Amino acid sequence: MSAPLILHPNDTVSVLTVRAMAGDAPLGLGTALAGPIPAGHKIARVDLRAGAPVVKFGQFIGHATQDIPVGAHVHSHNCTFATPEKGYNIGSALVASRAALPSCLRVIFKGSNVLMAVLVLAITLPL
Repeated sequence: MSAPLILHPNDTVSVLTVRAMAGDAPLGLGTALAGPIPAGHKIARVDLRAGAPVVKFGQFIGHATQDIPVGAHVHSHNCTFATPEKGYNIGSALVASRAALPSCLRVIFKGSNVLMAVLVLAITLPL
């Protein structure tokens, strides 16, 4: 079986890259799976207590609605995808992000996006 995908070191879940069958232990630890789980679904990397945050991509995605042991399937039957306690300030770092770009990338280009991508790569990649 292929190893589950860990998208970020702080994730509390990993993602199955292939279908797991009943009795499998995709992480090599924890209890064996009670039933099959499709590829793309999450399994717990750590024991998650009821109410604990579920983290994927290094970001909060929900809360455990019950205790979830390491290696168990994490899905809508034991996880709620709720709004986190903090608010998002989308675009709040836009000015700082633009300032961090090299001046050669801050030009407005009205040509092909593909050509622009090639130019950016040519300028930024070391040889």
